[in-house]
Parts: sequence; structure tokens; C-alpha cells
Amino acid sequence: MELDIASDDCRKPPLRMRMAIESSLIHSSRALQSTLHLVDNGGELILVQRMLWPDHYAHDDGSYRTKRSRKYEAWRVDFDAGILVPVKGFNWRALFISMSRAISVSAETLPFVAADTIYFGYCGNLERYSLADGSIERFEPCTIVDCLSYCIQGFGLIL
Repeated sequence: MELDIASDDCRKPPLRMRMAIESSLIHSSRALQSTLHLVDNGGELILVQRMLWPDHYAHDDGSYRTKRSRKYEAWRVDFDAGILVPVKGFNWRALFISMSRAISVSAETLPFVAADTIYFGYCGNLERYSLADGSIERFEPCTIVDCLSYCIQGFGLIL
């Protein structure tokens, strides 16, 4: 798929959007169960997938239950090769993601932000996912990290 956007200045080439990957390479994405997020990560385009993952476990009475846990995966979009490259870090950056917005910030510039971490905010809930070790934790807002997570949840034209 390609989309040309004509420029008012005839000297500038039109902007182009093209399909970077085949959609079949990405796990099925259902609203609220699995979401996809594109983030400019210091000049690299990162695709993050947030999934609800079923965990099956047995009770003492022999019955089985399913508990859903969250899982994240991240890839760098390689436009030249048309592929997704799995990543285990964000080059000392952290991603703040909501259902409608995403930003990347430098952990070197903001020392209270954990590098290679996804901060996800949704409906007042905040969670932190470490891409390095796969750990996830929920937390209550009390720092600038929490404030950024809340701010990124805005809707419409106002951030």
C-alpha cells in the first residue's frame, strides 16, 4: 500500500507512506486484547504489540482456570528490507504508550526513567514493562514518570 500526499511546493517531492511489512507477520490484533503502537524512537520506527496472554493454571480441586496476563513485544521497522527486527532494548530510551499516543524519551536525560522500558497508561491504570527481563508491574502515580504516563493518555487534539 502506498499513499502519496502532494506538496504545495512543487520543488518538494510528495510524502509517501508505504506498507513496511505484510500484516500476516503480526499476531492477530483484537481491540483491547491486543494493540499495536508505532513510536519514533530517536529516529528509528518501533512497532510495539501489547497482548493479553492466557495463562492456564490448576486449582486444588482439579479444575482449570484461565488468567490473562499482559505481554509486550517490540520490533524495529526496517523499511529497506520490508521486515520487522525484534529488539531487546530501545538504545537507552523509554517508551510511554497509551491507546492513542506514544512518545520516546531518553533515560540519560531523565534519570528517573528506566531505560529499555515500556510505560503503558490506560484508563488511569499504569504499568511498567521491562523489555530486558520481561517483568511487569503496576504502580500508582507519584513521580514525573507517572505524570508523563497520565499525560500521554489524553484524547483529541490536546496533549
